[in-house]
Amino acid sequence: MPNILKINHHNKDRIKVDFPYNREMAAILRQIPDARWSRTHRAWHIPYNQQAFNQLKALFPDITIVEQEQPLTEHTENLSTPAPETKPTGIKPEPTLLPSTMGVIIEKLGNKILIRMPKNDIDVRFILGFQFVRWDKQGRFWTVPDYKDNFLQIQTYFGSRISQIIEHQSVIQPNQSPQLAGVSAGEVLIYRHNATRLRLIFGYHSALVKVIKSLPFCKWDAKNKWWTLPYSDRIVSQIREAAAQHNLSVRYQENTDIVDRVPRPSASSIANYRPCPESYLLKMKELRYSQQTLKNYVSLFEEFINYYPTDDIDQIDDRKIIAFCQYLVIDRKVSASHQNQAINAIKFYYEKVLGGKRKLYTLQRPPKERQLPTVLSSDEITRIFAQVKNLKCRIDAHLLVWLAY
Repeated sequence: MPNILKINHHNKDRIKVDFPYNREMAAILRQIPDARWSRTHRAWHIPYNQQAFNQLKALFPDITIVEQEQPLTEHTENLSTPAPETKPTGIKPEPTLLPSTMGVIIEKLGNKILIRMPKNDIDVRFILGFQFVRWDKQGRFWTVPDYKDNFLQIQTYFGSRISQIIEHQSVIQPNQSPQLAGVSAGEVLIYRHNATRLRLIFGYHSALVKVIKSLPFCKWDAKNKWWTLPYSDRIVSQIREAAAQHNLSVRYQENTDIVDRVPRPSASSIANYRPCPESYLLKMKELRYSQQTLKNYVSLFEEFINYYPTDDIDQIDDRKIIAFCQYLVIDRKVSASHQNQAINAIKFYYEKVLGGKRKLYTLQRPPKERQLPTVLSSDEITRIFAQVKNLKCRIDAHLLVWLAY
């Protein structure tokens, strides 16, 4: 560990830091502003002030203060930690700038560093040196973003004046949903809140944010402090892989409305499964419905008629039709578009096939959902473009690929 003593170098008071040659210790010492090497003293020296002394103590807690038998200057005295009521005579700061004896409290909360400290101009100037720093008037603390080496710089600067460091384990506790509370540091929560969208909640991580921004239709919710993404197995896998690369744990969770919904019954699960009437198929073909619409309507109508397995299809009344639609919403928890298609498939049979009057069911139709499709990400498109190897036709080939995209 280094020995320190007060010296006068070029008519300036300095703190000499004496230790056997060690490249690592020299690199650490350079972190102190204005740390220099002296050929005369053959040692490192730093400014003789409280700030530099505190930083030195933070970097080397076991330093030894050496007493001089012969003073180097007329006013040289031993360097020691001043008592609260005294000042080192070699240091001449303005009285209003002396750091208070009160301790500094530092809190880490998510991607923020909260600093509570006694007011003095030197410390305020240091805090204002950080980007995006803010003063909270109500809480009376400074807020500094926790990125790069900000936390280390703050620890080094305040050193022994830090009375308490508090690290909050929970980085976010949204009020909107109790399922989302308690996401700890180093954890990523993937929350599927409906059939089509995901929410991502985690403490700020620049590398993971970069991956999320490369995914299609991502969006940052500034109010709730989470990312939203379209739901797909591929996107979930990409997030898991990115988190694993950076040693982040992943917790996947689904809305209970999705988990608890009743699955659609299949033909194998019903004893006497009733197929769609032939007249239904013929009428759809007669009206030139597309093959996909025919397939969807038949599937939906078969679910309806097998919901009432003992009832005559032609005699199912409006009351039972409404009850079935309520079952789709409450128990099956289908999407709005699925519900609308089911109503249309039922109406087609009773109005088009049986030639009945046009009916208006007293059931509120849901608004159309705006669902974003899953598309190729920008990285995937870049990789496609990179596959064009023909140098002679590269421009034409790129143009063709771009137009196709």
